[in-house]
Amino acid sequence: MSVLQSIGNLLRFNKRNWKAVVLCLLASTVFWFFNALNKTYTTTLTFPIEWQYNTDNFIPVEPLPQTVKINVTGIGWSILRHNFGVKSPALVIPLERPNEVKKIVGSTLPAWLTPQLNDLQIKYVVNDTLFVSIEPIQGKFVKLIIDPKQLNFRSGYGISSTASIVPDCVFVQGPASWIASIKNKYVVTTNNKKIDENVESVWPIQWPHESVTSEPARVQVSFQVQKLVLVKDSVKLSLVNVPKGKKPALPSSYIHFEFLMPESLHASHYNHQQIKAGIDLSNLSPGRVTLAPHITGLPPFSTVTAVDSVQLQW
Repeated sequence: MSVLQSIGNLLRFNKRNWKAVVLCLLASTVFWFFNALNKTYTTTLTFPIEWQYNTDNFIPVEPLPQTVKINVTGIGWSILRHNFGVKSPALVIPLERPNEVKKIVGSTLPAWLTPQLNDLQIKYVVNDTLFVSIEPIQGKFVKLIIDPKQLNFRSGYGISSTASIVPDCVFVQGPASWIASIKNKYVVTTNNKKIDENVESVWPIQWPHESVTSEPARVQVSFQVQKLVLVKDSVKLSLVNVPKGKKPALPSSYIHFEFLMPESLHASHYNHQQIKAGIDLSNLSPGRVTLAPHITGLPPFSTVTAVDSVQLQW
């Protein structure tokens, strides 16, 4: 029993002893930590990149790489500091002719980056290749238009007036290839769904690429919206641009069609006598063909929804 009591006495500490033990452990841990940070280690670190080029004349087509992974050797203090971003500025990669550079091989980066990492030694760059896509900035004036077919109307509704856009012309800038792809007339649209009332609001211009900007970036758009009525009719069919020596026979002299038009215009603008249906035979190869007639003379803001097709043998 005395042996057990002796062991118990050795393990029994008062509060003052426990504090001393904790302080000793803390001091030992700090000493070990500082001693470990003075040793040399090899590890992979991620560094931010700062691309250096003439931003007044050039612009990225795609987002540039923002970081690069490098396997480095250095003392623990330096590795810890860079790992937590303490006094670790972005690594600068200069591009003298940015539009001519499409990719940068990782093995070529140490020549630029070594002078910027004085306290670390680069062993190798982990990234095999950094892809770069930068083009000259170009700009031009573009006229803006509204295409009702690209708007999302509620079923049974449609545009019933000429659309107004203010301003109707903007100056657009961006990467040369994207500016070249934008036509001189550009369709302004909206994400609004199920339009069923008159529109008078400000729309942002939705360019095909985030690098494309315009001045101004928003325009005032207004147009009227009405219920549509479905009209069914038939009209005499005619042939246009018939090649010399050809006399194709029509299976029927009349064709049936359907179209939608604004309700308020039905009484005042619907004139059956003005509606024509024609088939253009220019640039057609001989043989049996199936064609859809082209309907003209419809009331304003009307849309053909169905038309009989015609088969010709010639």
